[in-house]
Amino acid sequence: MKKNTKYSVLIAAALLAVTPVAINNLSNNDGSIVVKADTVPETGKDAEHAYTVESTYDSDVKVNETNKVRMTSGLTDDDITDWLGEHVQFTVSGKSVDQTDENEQDFTIRNKDGNDVAVSGSGAMQMQPGYKLSVSATLAGAKPNTWYKWKLRQTVNDKIEGNSKISDPVKEVEKGFTGGLPKNVNSIFKEENKPDGIYVKAKTDKFGEFPKASSPDKDEHGFALLDIDLGSDQMTQPVIFEIVDTNYNGSDAIDIPHNPEYVGKPADVITENGHDEDVIGSDSTDVSNSIDDHELTSEDSTVDNGTDFVPTPLPELEKPKEVQSPVKDIPLKANKAVMLIKDAFVYNGKGEAVRYKFDKNHQIVITKDEGNYLLERKYDKITISAKRFMDNHWFYKIADDQYVRANDVGKRFKVQKIKTHGTIKASKKHKVRLYKANGQYAKKYLAKTKKNVYFDKKMFVKNSVFYHIKGKGENYWVRKSSIKF
Repeated sequence: MKKNTKYSVLIAAALLAVTPVAINNLSNNDGSIVVKADTVPETGKDAEHAYTVESTYDSDVKVNETNKVRMTSGLTDDDITDWLGEHVQFTVSGKSVDQTDENEQDFTIRNKDGNDVAVSGSGAMQMQPGYKLSVSATLAGAKPNTWYKWKLRQTVNDKIEGNSKISDPVKEVEKGFTGGLPKNVNSIFKEENKPDGIYVKAKTDKFGEFPKASSPDKDEHGFALLDIDLGSDQMTQPVIFEIVDTNYNGSDAIDIPHNPEYVGKPADVITENGHDEDVIGSDSTDVSNSIDDHELTSEDSTVDNGTDFVPTPLPELEKPKEVQSPVKDIPLKANKAVMLIKDAFVYNGKGEAVRYKFDKNHQIVITKDEGNYLLERKYDKITISAKRFMDNHWFYKIADDQYVRANDVGKRFKVQKIKTHGTIKASKKHKVRLYKANGQYAKKYLAKTKKNVYFDKKMFVKNSVFYHIKGKGENYWVRKSSIKF
């Protein structure tokens, strides 16, 4: 369930409601035929009669090869998105649907070093030679409260990795979340295995959006920290684009025009070794000369590196001898500061997964039947105030009418005092960033290797272990992956 820097191309579609008619032939006593018309359930009204979504690319798009795009002045990812939107055709139950170029981005971009890149917040990204994009198209403008079905294709990440497998969203959720899909999600999302592949059936909400689960929290770059598309990002086979130099003379390159309305920004986020990093810019300071090398002494042979950060669940709760009816909260003796040890759906007091949306002030509003399903992330710090037994499982209360499964809750990690040393490998080409105590980039970096640096504390923040440089302030934490012990 790790967060990826990805975007999806949404192709808007205008869909017409059709009420099919069944013709039944009945025989009269005289042998004549009576034609009787029976109205059958409207297509899309239930899973059995879901609209079938299919898509095709025209001949300008290479699905099984890399599409080379010649670099032009100002070219952005939005230009490429628009181009793809003009070359894909959706059909719904065999009928072509209208398309627009009002696309939302949903794809993966990698630089020439193979690292994922993105821009903070919203807006287009400037392209560069060597960039690769993996893009898939998703039906948008779907009818509200309507069922659709489609065959699952590769995800954009599997495509760019060269992985031919078809990821199953239900199995991915079952692996990552206790209890798998909540019961009310199961009521609007189903899978059907056929000889030719896996088919998804999903019901849109009252705004025509397909089921999705996400954390409302954003990182410092404006990206959702946990985001799960329940198959809606697997409607079409992804397409790979590679940006080639302006002077590339091959006839196999595509010339995509730049829309001057798109003012692209250079990538300012890069994912290295599975971690999102800020690209070191002019606002960062080289502090290499403030960190000393050390010659080890006999005293340095004694090392205390603390213990591994292993999630510890809370003590298991015994199943009650009698189940309350109606179900009620059982208050804890005192509120308890804990953390999640797994990604978790949030449930209401009825055992249903909670949905939410943002209001005009970007505040979270809990809804009944619209928006994304609410997720809390592994290692999030939470406070529990009560417990509740429902659907044959214990839950802990984290907010008003919001609960998480008890099995997903554990003790918080603490900062450990340690005594150890290691070498920080750095150079002008491969700089090492320094971090604050909250895991944010401190706008400081090392551009020289530092030998036998002393560390006095370590912590676990944002899915990473950090070590603190002894004798320095709180803005001198180094990610473990940058240290050789």
